[in-house]
Amino acid sequence: MCVCLSSCEAKQQSSQDNLLTNLHGIEEQVEVVYQQDNNIWLRKHGSKYILLAKDAFWPRWSPNGKFVAYFSSGIIKQQNLETRKIIDLVKVKNGVALAWHPTGNWIYFSTGDALNRIGTNGEIENLANSINIRELDVSPNGTVIATVKKRGYTVVKLGPNDFNPTLVGRGCSESFSPDGELIT
Repeated sequence: MCVCLSSCEAKQQSSQDNLLTNLHGIEEQVEVVYQQDNNIWLRKHGSKYILLAKDAFWPRWSPNGKFVAYFSSGIIKQQNLETRKIIDLVKVKNGVALAWHPTGNWIYFSTGDALNRIGTNGEIENLANSINIRELDVSPNGTVIATVKKRGYTVVKLGPNDFNPTLVGRGCSESFSPDGELIT
């Protein structure tokens, strides 16, 4: 099981010590990547905390669990968790949110007012502008993107046929149900 946590979920040092407790029988299978104090950390249950990146934020696991993508120094970086090799994918101004496509072939990213994606081949595609994105999630089948718009904190979906926002409801966070039919 792979888990990513943001700074609000892993805010204090004491929470770092309790991050992997109470997992009841799956402790040895859990890996956590999280942001704390603008650093990205990796922790496997029972192991040391491993600093993956300084001055970085918004860590996201790849679908196969082998990579983590994050923003650092105005660049989207992809880090191989086995070798620790880091690849600079694309320079971005005002990076806000990241989400992997379920195939691992695309990383969607927001620069606040634009939604883009970068392919594993390095191709960058602009998908939408002027939508003020705060968070991103991609449906399990990869056809719909859910996002929280900054202004008014509304959850919207984009796709599958176009990237015009469709209102889902008010909220400050979003995610898809495992079957992709519901957005919370």
